[in-house]
Amino acid sequence: MLKGSVFYRAGRESLFLRLWRRAWGAVQEGAAGSYLVKLLMGEGLGWVEESFYYLNLRRGLDFLAAALLCLKGKLAQLIAGSRAMALWQKGYFLGLVAIPLALPLLPNMAFLLLLAAVLGIFVLALLTHADLSLRLPDNPYLYLFVLLLILGSVTSVTLGFSLRELVLHFLGWGLMVAIFSSLTQGRRVEILLFFLSVGAVLVSLYGIYGYYVGVPGESGWVDAAMHPELTVRAFSTFGNPNVLAEYLVFVLPFSLGLAWCQRHWGWRLLLLAGVGLQVLCLVLTMARSGWIALTAGLLVFAILLDRRLLAGGVALGLLSLPLLLRSGVLLRRLLSIFTLQDSSNAHRIVVWRETLVMIREFWATGVGLGHRAYRFLYPYFAFDRSKFPFHSHNTYLQVAVEVGLLGLFSLLLYLGSVYKGTMGLALRRQDRFHRSLLSAAAASLTGMLVFGLFESIIYLPKIIILFWLVLGLITAINGMAAASEAEEGNGG
Repeated sequence: MLKGSVFYRAGRESLFLRLWRRAWGAVQEGAAGSYLVKLLMGEGLGWVEESFYYLNLRRGLDFLAAALLCLKGKLAQLIAGSRAMALWQKGYFLGLVAIPLALPLLPNMAFLLLLAAVLGIFVLALLTHADLSLRLPDNPYLYLFVLLLILGSVTSVTLGFSLRELVLHFLGWGLMVAIFSSLTQGRRVEILLFFLSVGAVLVSLYGIYGYYVGVPGESGWVDAAMHPELTVRAFSTFGNPNVLAEYLVFVLPFSLGLAWCQRHWGWRLLLLAGVGLQVLCLVLTMARSGWIALTAGLLVFAILLDRRLLAGGVALGLLSLPLLLRSGVLLRRLLSIFTLQDSSNAHRIVVWRETLVMIREFWATGVGLGHRAYRFLYPYFAFDRSKFPFHSHNTYLQVAVEVGLLGLFSLLLYLGSVYKGTMGLALRRQDRFHRSLLSAAAASLTGMLVFGLFESIIYLPKIIILFWLVLGLITAINGMAAASEAEEGNGG
């Protein structure tokens, strides 16, 4: 009835829609012939897969897998019948699922020691466990990025600090490999995501408690002149509201995806209550970049999973308007996104300009991996000598200034290829389990990319590890969904 109405026909033939269709058609036509779009979307340029770099990378990975298999066979003969080793083999996964729970709760050094111990156990299990095989992500841009991180460290102006930062990336990459190798079954993915969600709920409860009892934070977190009424921001165990917001933007979509794929309504409601606590804690961080990033991520989640969720989101937004209007703190904080009178906005723009000058001078190799190298040279390029930021408040500028433009390009290609694969699988899969988790993975990656416009998402030990943990989860979920798709295609 609606399609036959006068209003529908008038809308279809309106000047705005005709212009929109022509503009979108021009964009699609231009993108179809773009080499960059073809490269990112994997439409068969072929030169990467046929390049000397990629062919030798494949040979190296195949050699590593063959050597590991040979060593595994010899060790299996030596430990046959060992009860201690049998217990070790069965218990390594418990250590792996403890990592996402421990990440926000333990101090940095204790967490890194735990991570190193778990990775050591994983290697031993890999060498002795018959059902556990090494799986390495087959993405040439990932290894190019890791190689440039190494080069950025050895050519750094602060060699010692950059090498220490490199160790963090190696630990994170090892965790990514461990997750990808271990999460081959849907049940295991659910278990790890459950522990990840439990950690996020505990952190959120502590953050909410701290906000309502009025735990004071640093004076630099708020522009006192523009927001005199804002005296408290939630920061929980992370010690900084922006870092807490970053953690929640990465993790919250997975909690939502885990809740959505549950068939039992009791579990679903319980997990959704945890999601609600995480959303509330994120709001109380007063981190505007976190609000924007989560909104972008949830939009992607709704579009991929069920577009009817968009209507539900709009309804929730309208219902929350009275609360927003009554809360002068939230409203003024939200509106301050659009003004340069806020000192943090003005400061970011100045730092971005100064960082661009640094990139112009060190575009080939960067100044060195980590914030120490950045801070060491920053005073020589600063317009405002009264402030010395720890980072550039932009992930893409930060990567470019640390490891050069090639490092930035390799990171964008890697994240773009992962994003493309995740989106494609989410659109193709129709079963509730895979589609929910793939939508959550795409939402988390969207939040990561958007948050990176305003903050550095590869900064501080725990956030570096979280970056690789999330990418490991996304890679594992993609691999599991692709394997299921291949089985269905073969009639299995």
